Amino acid sequence: MLGEIYLKKGERELAKQYYYAGLQSALYNNGSSYVCWSNFALCKYYLEEQHKDSSLYYAKKTYEIYLVSATPTNIFTIGDVYQNLFKSYQLRNQFDSAYKYQGLTLVANDSINKNRIKSLADFQNAGFKEQIRLKDVEKEKLEYQVNIRMYAML
Repeated sequence: MLGEIYLKKGERELAKQYYYAGLQSALYNNGSSYVCWSNFALCKYYLEEQHKDSSLYYAKKTYEIYLVSATPTNIFTIGDVYQNLFKSYQLRNQFDSAYKYQGLTLVANDSINKNRIKSLADFQNAGFKEQIRLKDVEKEKLEYQVNIRMYAML
């Protein structure tokens, strides 16, 4: 996280140092999700710096680790991983591989977006059903009160 902060402040060398420190700490503590995230951050860093070899190395490492450690807590998706591979191959002018990962990026992001839309629709349906249920409960309550009044009058 410190690497991200320093990168946003424009202190690129300090950001890189913290990325590497985070990677070493994650490796030492055997935290595969954090190792994956650190590799992802280093790949993005080297892509911005236009370092062909380093960006591809960290893109591949991210991909390898992501496949075995992907969890819902990751702050990036497989689409983001493919995107880094695409950009890394594009930077190296390896357009056949870049094209492959560009396609995988589009497919993965499309699938993720469909799942998000479905989840949102399911959430909205649940809310709508709850509103209908509450209206039915209110209607039953009113009918009960009317019945009580009618029995009281009788």
